[in-house]
Amino acid sequence: MQSQTKNIVTAILLFTMVVVPFKSDAATSATTYQPQTKQEMIAYLQGRIAQLVYMIQQAERTGLSLNPSQSALGFVSVETHKAIDIEENEAVLRGEAVIYGNTSATVWFEYGKDSKFLDQKTGKVSVRNAYDRAVRKKVTGLDDDRRYYFRIAAEGKDGLVQYGEVYTFYTDDSD
Repeated sequence: MQSQTKNIVTAILLFTMVVVPFKSDAATSATTYQPQTKQEMIAYLQGRIAQLVYMIQQAERTGLSLNPSQSALGFVSVETHKAIDIEENEAVLRGEAVIYGNTSATVWFEYGKDSKFLDQKTGKVSVRNAYDRAVRKKVTGLDDDRRYYFRIAAEGKDGLVQYGEVYTFYTDDSD
């Protein structure tokens, strides 16, 4: 009897979590929840599944495709790569801009002598499809024996700007 009651309660909870739509405006926390028992783990996973179901429903209601290559909006993902051909006053900055869906992007690099203040920008290039993903820009007029910081940036058709990680290089006239 007790096992049957547990199954009924679990079924009611599952039904409530999956079928009844909900919205959570709570902020995320830096600490992650760590279930202590199997029952807590099951409840936690059921909650995560319910959240994913809700997100899928919201995406479908707004016309977003879950397949990025078929998305009407599309998006851009960027990744900074190491600088190459570094000389005493120039370097080639590298990165990658990957296009997903029906979009394009304008891509550039931001660089400077302070990692928190990248005050210089390269010229912009247009990335229109998944095959134009590698981006390189040569920067000149750099100071000798100086550390520089840089990152790739891309702006999609939607106006959203994506930034890559900040990398560093050191100009030097010796090999």
